[in-house]
This record gives sequence, C-alpha cells and structure tokens, in this order.
Amino acid sequence: VNTVAASIVLTGPNMKNYTYIFCVFWGLGFGATTPAMRTTFTKMVPKSQEAEFMGTFTFSFSSLVWFPNLIFSVINESNIPLNYGLMSLNIFFLISFIFLRKMGSFERLIEHKRNWEERSSLGLECY
Repeated sequence: VNTVAASIVLTGPNMKNYTYIFCVFWGLGFGATTPAMRTTFTKMVPKSQEAEFMGTFTFSFSSLVWFPNLIFSVINESNIPLNYGLMSLNIFFLISFIFLRKMGSFERLIEHKRNWEERSSLGLECY
C-alpha cells in the first residue's frame, strides 16, 4: 500500500519532502520483514536439516533480491518518470502475494514437519 501511494503522490521534485514520510514506513515494513522471514523459515525446517535448508533459503534470497532493483534502475535510466519505477515494484509485491495465498496454513505446515520428523526418526522414507 505504501509503494502504491508513493507512486501516486511522488510525482516530481517538488514532492521530495513527502519521500521522508514514505521512507519511515518502508523502513518499518522491510526492517521487520527480514527477521520475520528468517524466524518463520526456521520454524518450518525439520530438525537436523537446518544448515541444508538455510543454505537453500540464503541462495534463493540472494539470487532474487537484486531483480526489482534492476527493473527500477532500467526504468530510471530510460528517462521514464520515477513514479512508474515505483509502480513497477508493485508487480513483485503482487507476485509474492499470489504465491503466499497459494501456500497452505502455517499450522498445516508445522503438522507436516512433525510427521516428517517422526518418520525420519523411525528410519522411514520421508516425502
């Protein structure tokens, strides 16, 4: 919502003072998101596989985090107004929201984790 509002409000250099207001909300939002992502992810990982899964998480995060910045930079360097660059970032929020809605509930995931751990402790095949 903040990025959508910023792309509408920040239309030129005369609106630069409003940028500080939006930056506060971006900082609060993204500052809380990264630790929340890592904490949630570690709750989902089966015991004794933390390093393997965290490596995959870190690789995926590092592989994808630069792409929205690239799109914004290309739009900026193409002399397209910056508010369109901000609007383009909303596409990534929309994609992530769609993926988030496709996932099951957190409770179901924790139950699957428990079943996985029980099966692996008994030496059964896990899938």
